[in-house]
Amino acid sequence: MKLKNLLLSLIIFSIFFSSYYVTRVSAQNIEQNDNQRIKYLLNVTPAIVSFEIIPGKTESIDLTVENFLDQPMGIRTSLEPFTYPDQRADYLKGSLLLKWANISQNEFIIDPKSKKEITISLKIPSNAPLGGQYGVLFLTPFYSQTVNSDIPTVLSKIGVLLIGTYGKTDFEKLEKNVSVSSFELPIITDKKIIEATFRIHNSYYNHFTGKPFISTSSVLGKDKKDYELEEKNILPKTDRLWQQNLEIDPKFPVGFYKIDLKISIGEGNQITKDAYFIYFSGSSYLKYSLILVLLLILFIYRKRVKKAVKILLTSR
Repeated sequence: MKLKNLLLSLIIFSIFFSSYYVTRVSAQNIEQNDNQRIKYLLNVTPAIVSFEIIPGKTESIDLTVENFLDQPMGIRTSLEPFTYPDQRADYLKGSLLLKWANISQNEFIIDPKSKKEITISLKIPSNAPLGGQYGVLFLTPFYSQTVNSDIPTVLSKIGVLLIGTYGKTDFEKLEKNVSVSSFELPIITDKKIIEATFRIHNSYYNHFTGKPFISTSSVLGKDKKDYELEEKNILPKTDRLWQQNLEIDPKFPVGFYKIDLKISIGEGNQITKDAYFIYFSGSSYLKYSLILVLLLILFIYRKRVKKAVKILLTSR
């Protein structure tokens, strides 16, 4: 009897777990398919709009929204600040574009297989502050049918990136206002693959595109390896994050290595930063660490050690 109850409990548990897993996987697949399908249901052009901020001027931006469905589609618009997932900002509480912008239609319906034009009017004040302004216009489709509150609903949306620059970029001034705000890597390691993490900060009033290059080599200049990293756009008063695994191929149990970081910021200008680390093989890591500590102590107290040696020699 106990065995029969145990088997029955196992069967019920298996059915419950399988139902939960299938439901969860199905929900994930629906969300993924919905995000892919939105590309074929709705389109907006242009996807990126660049304009110059001129105080006192009204800028008009025309967008074309296209419905690929065989049925009408409703669209809601919203203008939001633009940020990157890895971005840190000094000031980012909102963009002035949200105050300057007026959208011709916040909600509208597009007929089946047709296009509709909308306009964003940017009324730039005469006292507009120096600096670039950035935002995203999101377009979210909606349908007229009743939504069942018991069924999860996935809302997908597409966006138009708005990039406003204040005058032309002076790359000589830009170079003086770009810095490596942090550069992190282990000082002593026994691993042949290490992770370098760094952030580039932009104090300039316009955005720029940064392209980092990293090279690792021994202090003697041998075993050099080069890495080309992803190019990223950095907005004013913000910084961006890069992470890169670096490989070394040590020929000896102990090695001293140098890392050279160069960031190309455009027009042949670049900023540089270097760092050093020490490699110990795993078998000799503790032994050489103790030796290194001893050498550091001798270096710090070299005057006292020298005096003590003199006293010891003269006493003999």
